[in-house]
Amino acid sequence: MYRGLVLGVTLVISLLVALLAALWFWSGQANSLGEALQWSQGWLPQGHSFSVRGAEGSLRTGGRIAELRWQQGERSVTALDVRLTWHPMRLLDRQLVIDQLRVGLLLLQLPSQETPTQLPPDLMLPVKVDAQLQVDALSWQASETPMATGLVGHYRFDGAQHSVAITQAQWAEGNYQGEVQLGARAPLPLNLAARGRINTRAPGKGAPLTLDAQATVTGPLAGADPILAVMASVRGGSNDDMQATVRAQWQPWAMQPFDQLDARFSKLNLAALWPQAPITQVTGELTISPLATASWTTAPAWQA
Repeated sequence: MYRGLVLGVTLVISLLVALLAALWFWSGQANSLGEALQWSQGWLPQGHSFSVRGAEGSLRTGGRIAELRWQQGERSVTALDVRLTWHPMRLLDRQLVIDQLRVGLLLLQLPSQETPTQLPPDLMLPVKVDAQLQVDALSWQASETPMATGLVGHYRFDGAQHSVAITQAQWAEGNYQGEVQLGARAPLPLNLAARGRINTRAPGKGAPLTLDAQATVTGPLAGADPILAVMASVRGGSNDDMQATVRAQWQPWAMQPFDQLDARFSKLNLAALWPQAPITQVTGELTISPLATASWTTAPAWQA
């Protein structure tokens, strides 16, 4: 009986070793990356779809994918010309390490009318992540003109916090950098800081104009009616250049997102700040705040 037990255990171990060897051999084959992506479709929740086209390369080292597309209802994310280089063996240490995740064109599509929905209170991941990211062009709502180009960043998840460092991003007429930290557990504390240099021209004059932009967003994203503090500014080298400052209390999941807003601007040119916006030269002030007569028994009332 003892010999039979030893023989059985030996056979099981030998079978496992053979299976692991076969898996390792398969993962190095030129078509294994595409096959693995196709198999992953069966793990998606109901109502989600995932498609892969033109995958080349091995699961062990990475490869190139012509198109990846995820869809849920009217929401979709499409990535074209994806290049991946990673270290799958690091998963044994509960770490996902990606040397390169480069996307030629990232297309985002969301419903035109969507009710705000809250994030889940827990954004934990089963493994730590360290990934080098690059997006050559980002397009929103099927626009033919990219909203942003040349995005380069580094994403990390250390087991408690998600963090993204953007070292380069071209948006409208500005080049930006920034950092984002988001706690993985409730109340999901957010800390965002961005800065940029805008090289534009004064409307009507054509003279070169350099502006400095800064923005911060801090506060919780989860909990009862979370409120984020938003501060942003754009300043030129002199008082005659475009100037803008914004301070706001933002409720990201409310139908009326701004609990309070105070903005002051001089010679504001929206085209320098937002892709596809018109050329403007606006001077003025804007204040939005709830009316004192509003109560918890009535719908919010606002004045501007």
